[in-house]
Amino acid sequence: MRTRFFLPLEVINFFKQRELRNDLLNYDAMAVCSIADLLDVCEAYKKGKLDISREDLHKNFEAFNTGPVKEGFVFIADLDQDKLSSALFDIDNEVVVDLWGEAADRNISPRRSIRYLTLRITDDSVWWSDEVYREMLEYHIAQGK
Repeated sequence: MRTRFFLPLEVINFFKQRELRNDLLNYDAMAVCSIADLLDVCEAYKKGKLDISREDLHKNFEAFNTGPVKEGFVFIADLDQDKLSSALFDIDNEVVVDLWGEAADRNISPRRSIRYLTLRITDDSVWWSDEVYREMLEYHIAQGK
């Protein structure tokens, strides 16, 4: 089974229609998304871009957690203190060299920085392949952001 980036549009579509792509339902793939993607759902709702009721938003969050997440179709990468410490810095032989350039880029949004930090491959903090991070970068390039 391969791991892949769970596109932000897929996250939004789940909250609109509770649908997943067939590769997940058939266990051909497991998707990884960032906690930032769930913040995007809340932001879209708040700005009126997600045409569902507050009750449906809550029900869909519950359905997301008890469905795709619990069943193993989707993994949500979070940003706890350990992950932040390992992802925020460039480290060489256990010595901090600098802030990691991609997350410290002033030309990207804080939410995108969170996505970068949560999905970054570090020596000890993730189990998925670098394919997930690469797909996330390709997504942003395609979006022109």
